[in-house]
Amino acid sequence: MPHKDPEKRREYHTKYAKEWRKKNPEKAKLTAQRYVEKNKEKIRENARKAYHADPEKARLRHLRYRKTESYKKSKRKAYLKFKFSITIEQHKQLMVKQKGLCAICGEPENIQEKGKKRRLSIDHDHKTGQVRGLLCSQCNNGLGRFKDRPDLLISAANYLMKNEVKHGNADIAG
Repeated sequence: MPHKDPEKRREYHTKYAKEWRKKNPEKAKLTAQRYVEKNKEKIRENARKAYHADPEKARLRHLRYRKTESYKKSKRKAYLKFKFSITIEQHKQLMVKQKGLCAICGEPENIQEKGKKRRLSIDHDHKTGQVRGLLCSQCNNGLGRFKDRPDLLISAANYLMKNEVKHGNADIAG
């Protein structure tokens, strides 16, 4: 140990550990995962103590964490698994397979949310839960409005073709 003073030793160790984690991110991640797995109860107890010591500080820490990419990624992962029983990798494969385009109209998503383009919606069979593909908001909404019933969609298509305006004549069928 280069330092006999406990405070300096702690500083030295913290700095060394930080540098090591930077140089060895994969090993650091595995080490952290093993530690968490081994010490879950201890970690929970420390979190409870910290919360009860200063609930406002804990609340603010949680709010900061919710803005991080790791939080958003873990929420997305859990959502996909819970709602559709698929992984992020399977979702990415669907995106690649469809070239980032809607499976029905072949267009990219065009609706903006908070200044960002919205993701394609995951279309699934509501009875079986089976994922069918990715759809833009408009096509997904359309399928929903037709209650996922092919007979209604066929009827609507027939209606449109029967009443198609030909050569600019806008006669209304009576």
